Amino acid sequence: MERELYTSGMVGAQVRFELDGAWDGLSKTAVFSAGDELLTVSDAEWRDGVCTIPHECLATSGDELRVGVYGVNADGSIATPTVYASLGYIVQGADPVGDVGAAPTLPIWAALRAQIGDLTRLDTAAKESLVAAINEAAASGGTGGAQIASIRIEEV
Repeated sequence: MERELYTSGMVGAQVRFELDGAWDGLSKTAVFSAGDELLTVSDAEWRDGVCTIPHECLATSGDELRVGVYGVNADGSIATPTVYASLGYIVQGADPVGDVGAAPTLPIWAALRAQIGDLTRLDTAAKESLVAAINEAAASGGTGGAQIASIRIEEV
């Protein structure tokens, strides 16, 4: 069996599980281990037996990447664990450390930027950072300096 080459810093690497009929009806969890990292991925996150390896497990070169699967039935009375399988050792990936032009490109950063939104659209005078805008809002009582004319609270 030819093994996949895993490199440090890799994001989005996947493995495919092919489990026999004994696993039918069980809730399955993939358990990934590398160095000090031990992370799980529920089968709710798998697609057609394909599971994405948590990028935290691929952070450090030299570590052995291992995976096992654990299954339980609905009432927890049947538990089926596999042994850990070695996926190989993580080799050093290219890393632009020290290159100030290398902005983070991991999917998580894009998701965070999308959730934070466009800081120029804030209703605060402070727009240089989210922290500055929050501090301004807190200092003004959350009104951005505007006065609240009236508040009406009704019981429901």
